[in-house]
Amino acid sequence: AFVPAGSGGLDDPYGLTFGPDGNLYVVDDVHSSVLKYNGSTGAFLGVFVSAGSGGLDNASGLTFGPDGNLYLTSSGAGFASGQILQYDGHTGVFLGAFVAAGSGGLTGLYDLTFGRDGNLYLASNLNNSVLEYDGHTGAFIRVFVPNGSGGLFDPGGLAFGPGGNLYVSSVSGV
Repeated sequence: AFVPAGSGGLDDPYGLTFGPDGNLYVVDDVHSSVLKYNGSTGAFLGVFVSAGSGGLDNASGLTFGPDGNLYLTSSGAGFASGQILQYDGHTGVFLGAFVAAGSGGLTGLYDLTFGRDGNLYLASNLNNSVLEYDGHTGAFIRVFVPNGSGGLFDPGGLAFGPGGNLYVSSVSGV
């Protein structure tokens, strides 16, 4: 199955993930919304998170947490600020800011993922680092991968491998 261009108003797809319900959730960056598609057929099922809900602006990354809720990056105008917003994983209703703007140097947000430890990891491209937050409270823990470590520059996608290692996509330095 696939999702055809423009389906459900899809204009600028950025992040995507499958939910616990088996459906596909896609961030549309231009409209700052999350669209829901049937995970088997690609049929449009509706807008899951409406544009601007909870202050959603310049969204790029999304993931479902161990609690079943949806977590979204919201970078703000010009990527100058950033926060992680939390939505009910069944209804898409805004639950609140999970990580407050600026916490731990939060800026220029791209992707996010939960680790096996239950913590939230976030690619912060303007800081050229990966930040770690408590997966229950959203409190900043530490800079998990510091600026420039291993040649890290402009981190994007994040994924934990089967062995527990974190893989980070990175643009080659200038």
